[in-house]
Amino acid sequence: MELKIYLNILLKKWWIVLPTFLITLTSGILFTYTQIPVYSATATYLVVPGSSFDTVGSFANGLDMLGRRQEIATTFAEIATSKRVKNLAMKTLALGSGQDYSISSNLRAGTNIIEITVDGPNPDIVQQLANTIGSTVEQYVQGLYEVFILVPLDEASTPVNPISPNYALNMALAAVLGLVLGGGLAFLSEYLETPLSSSTIGVNIVDDETGVYNKEYFLRRLSEEMVRARRNRYPLSLALMRIDDLTLIRGNDSSRVRSELLRQV
Repeated sequence: MELKIYLNILLKKWWIVLPTFLITLTSGILFTYTQIPVYSATATYLVVPGSSFDTVGSFANGLDMLGRRQEIATTFAEIATSKRVKNLAMKTLALGSGQDYSISSNLRAGTNIIEITVDGPNPDIVQQLANTIGSTVEQYVQGLYEVFILVPLDEASTPVNPISPNYALNMALAAVLGLVLGGGLAFLSEYLETPLSSSTIGVNIVDDETGVYNKEYFLRRLSEEMVRARRNRYPLSLALMRIDDLTLIRGNDSSRVRSELLRQV
């Protein structure tokens, strides 16, 4: 019953729901297609023991370094995101400041593999920049530690599809948001209209003869109470009283007497 009531409100207020839905969906489309696409490219490198580990003189120091393998790999990953490395790579590619491109690095859990990721608006540049930063870090960390070096694993490839914006997701979110806003405004409009209609027809819900609520208002209130009782799962009782043979009251003042009798009952 409640679902039918809600559907009737939405159908009744379609002139609110439909424009709100279309405006929200159109805004989502415009916002999505006016955004600059962002592409992402990732190059991977491996932290491995260097050739100096094989020498007898560095063996004792190498054992200590092996215990710090995770720490050293993390240091290499942090170096990849430094301003110095970025500026050297940008200078190599003659790209200027590169403010539109962001660099991040990640050490895969439980491994010595470092991922160097570059995000930016140009798919060719992000691919070149990811590989250049990797080679720059590879050269920079040479000699930094005697035991470990950085070697390339997989070069970054040119991305085909942008990572953002997500057109399908944005369209779906805009459609859902439009329906929610339209439905909310429809229910709000119905809620605001209810007290106004009650106040304007207040005299029409009362029977002139008896002074009690008339049949139309009684049936509407009964329907509301039945819905409320079903929703809250409590019993609802209805008592009816019938008064017959009022026509037996006769006389010049019979109409007033009947009305007064009904009012008293």
